[in-house]
Amino acid sequence: MGDVTGGEILRNYNDILKSCNALDYHDLISCSVKLLSDFPEVLKECQESWKAIVIDEFQDTSAMQYRLLRILASHNHITIVGDDDQSIFSFNGADISGFDSFRKDFSNYKEIRLNKNFRSTRYIVEAASSVIKNNKK
Repeated sequence: MGDVTGGEILRNYNDILKSCNALDYHDLISCSVKLLSDFPEVLKECQESWKAIVIDEFQDTSAMQYRLLRILASHNHITIVGDDDQSIFSFNGADISGFDSFRKDFSNYKEIRLNKNFRSTRYIVEAASSVIKNNKK
């Protein structure tokens, strides 16, 4: 969804990455998904190295990141930390529907709500809550 100039910039960007034998952030994730999907022995080695996985700021997880965590956490030793009211990376593909996917994909999850804010004053929390209550989702 861009224009001709944007397409040309993206092609040049990808050509530069390729000529440098480099990957950007999104490539690192998609190549990791491909590696772990195509080479089960690599996945097994990763799962043996990482007995448990913790994902912080889960509300800012994109679909591709979620796909990667589903592969890595197929041993079901995963903890996520996040607040769907604090998602700020939708411009980068973050999607709060990941919480619903997580609840479905990891049906034995346990949810713990943190109802006290230790980082902000009462006035900041009240102001933020008055904005958040208007969220449609």
